[in-house]
Amino acid sequence: MQISFRDSHAYPGCGVRIGDLPDAVESLAVEVAFSDGTDAPAQCTVVDAQQIKLWIAAHTTNSGNAVKPRAWLIKREPGAPIWKVASRI
Repeated sequence: MQISFRDSHAYPGCGVRIGDLPDAVESLAVEVAFSDGTDAPAQCTVVDAQQIKLWIAAHTTNSGNAVKPRAWLIKREPGAPIWKVASRI
């Protein structure tokens, strides 16, 4: 499963592209991509077809900024294939 953020970092309201979403899974290793070309390892839990929980490991952006590990709740917009970061968890 591919997860791509539409910005150089995650924050509430940030758009997210998610590839084929598997049925509910407890934990899935994924690689996330940010718009600046930075990649980071992550763990994903598929809660249901409308939301996932994503734990992104510490990483360094392409501009050299250190980002601490963080967890996010990502939700699908109702009636649309658009995903957004809902909140930190």
